[in-house]
Amino acid sequence: MNGKKGKSFPYAKYPYSLSYLFNPGEARFVLHMIEADFLKKQGYETGWTRTEYMKRMGLNLYSFERCVRKLEKMNLLTRRYNTLGNRVYYSFNMDLYDRLVEILSATCHVDRLIDFCETKFKRENRSIESITEEEIEELKSGNGLKKIHPSME
Repeated sequence: MNGKKGKSFPYAKYPYSLSYLFNPGEARFVLHMIEADFLKKQGYETGWTRTEYMKRMGLNLYSFERCVRKLEKMNLLTRRYNTLGNRVYYSFNMDLYDRLVEILSATCHVDRLIDFCETKFKRENRSIESITEEEIEELKSGNGLKKIHPSME
């Protein structure tokens, strides 16, 4: 930076470790939901239609609905309908997302992260909320080797 005050842009926390949990389409969906949350907090209108979300995200209907189902199952996304049932509203849970980022930033040991995601979230079908502090500490320690992600030091 040259000391000049410039425009501020939204910054999305998206550590590489999330790629062990989300495919590229899901990652795109998450990033767009983070941006929508940012815009909403800035006072912009974000009550877009599903078609508008799909256009912004560059996803077809099948991919979009798959992402919605996965993120709803993880409690990262809620979907509600208007009283007529002809309009859907999406809300992204930033607090839970921050918790997920915290969990997956506990180590930069790739093999441990992959195993953790496969075991806890896919095989055991665990929720983000159910991951305990002890499990995070275990992820950090890694058989006695401290490989903590630099952002967590």
